[in-house]
Amino acid sequence: MKGDLTTGSPARKLLAFTAPMLVGALFQQLYSIVDSVIIGRFVSLDALAAVSVSYPVTTLFVGMATGGSTGASILVSYHFGSRQTDRMMTAVRTCLISFVVFSVVLAGGGLALDRPVLAALQTPAEITATAREYLDIFLLGLPFLFLYNAVNGCFQAIGDSRVPLALLIFSSALNVVLDLWWVAGLGWGVAGAAAATLLSQLIASLAALGVLFRRLRPWRGLGDLFRAESLRELVGYAVPGMLQQSVVAVGQLLMQSRINGFGTAVVAGHAAAFKVNTIVLAVANAQSSALSAFTSQNFGARAHTRIRSGYRAALAFSLAMCGGIAVCAFCFSGAFVGIFLEKPVNGQALETGVRFLHLVSPFYLLLACKMCADGLLKGLGNMRVFTVSTVLDLCVRVGSAFLLSPTLGYTAICLGYPLGWVVGLTVTELGLRRERQTLAAH
Repeated sequence: MKGDLTTGSPARKLLAFTAPMLVGALFQQLYSIVDSVIIGRFVSLDALAAVSVSYPVTTLFVGMATGGSTGASILVSYHFGSRQTDRMMTAVRTCLISFVVFSVVLAGGGLALDRPVLAALQTPAEITATAREYLDIFLLGLPFLFLYNAVNGCFQAIGDSRVPLALLIFSSALNVVLDLWWVAGLGWGVAGAAAATLLSQLIASLAALGVLFRRLRPWRGLGDLFRAESLRELVGYAVPGMLQQSVVAVGQLLMQSRINGFGTAVVAGHAAAFKVNTIVLAVANAQSSALSAFTSQNFGARAHTRIRSGYRAALAFSLAMCGGIAVCAFCFSGAFVGIFLEKPVNGQALETGVRFLHLVSPFYLLLACKMCADGLLKGLGNMRVFTVSTVLDLCVRVGSAFLLSPTLGYTAICLGYPLGWVVGLTVTELGLRRERQTLAAH
């Protein structure tokens, strides 16, 4: 079957599957960077800070969507790999319906609670109204974000990473064009940026849904529209990922509240540096997601030797990519951070961003190891250890921010990242020890 990851050279098949996901992740980050540059250059430093304050809140919802997408991908790919196409089609339909309903409920809750959340984050008064405006428009587009991620998870499950790439490139390009028109041209500010994202997500999600239905046409008569058993299976795979991403986002909210206390210049500098940091996160996460789908398909097909080979290939590729980004981020930190800042560049904002990259980028190889190990765990269905690892990683970061910042200042925020990765990787490796023994025995 097309998209079958259980045959052929494991390394070549995995890398061919990963490449479009990686390009898509980098393209998405490129769009995000351009979006921030447009806001920072054509609006103001305060506008960039306002979007930065909203970022942990939007990350909460995006994380839940991507966490759920990972769960859907694992469920569908297991049935695909084991050739249970009737159960696969039921799982696909159940996932799509569940995601849309859940996202509507989340959007309503978010719109009701945005004001107290921003107040709890100690958002500076001069950017509170702008941050809320951006956040409200983002929440209106939440159902389309969830639908797109559900469809994307189904594509990954059947070994197709090219269609999501094409749709992502299209939607990102459209978003940039609308940003330039509505923000730089018409002067609509952060509302224009948020509206551009909403419209792009709407078009991308509906197009992705149509293409998915065409892709699954050979099996359209199989399975049910919705089944409680499939929902229970989805919950088992998706909820841990959603909770994990939610805990991460809540932790980022707590860290953002601490960063906000350092003032608008530090908030903007951190936002600029974190845009660079998200590039390596996107690379590592793309490889992790690809490895999860590869592992799940082969686990369903009982091809355990292929899982081990795929993991080694994924780790080598991720280390090479993240290592290259680490060198660039460290050596050219000032130039990268300066791209996002309004001219003339605020000295404190620039120094903040440079410090973050100098302290964090040397540990990107550690992040690559952690994300590959996480991908293997998720693909094997071991969501418990994965969740524990991520929560402990986050606890270390938040603890560093609140316990060490009174003496170390913003440096404590930076040091929390590598410290958290060390703890997370340690827990993940301990959990993988038993899984590797099981795979070796077969």
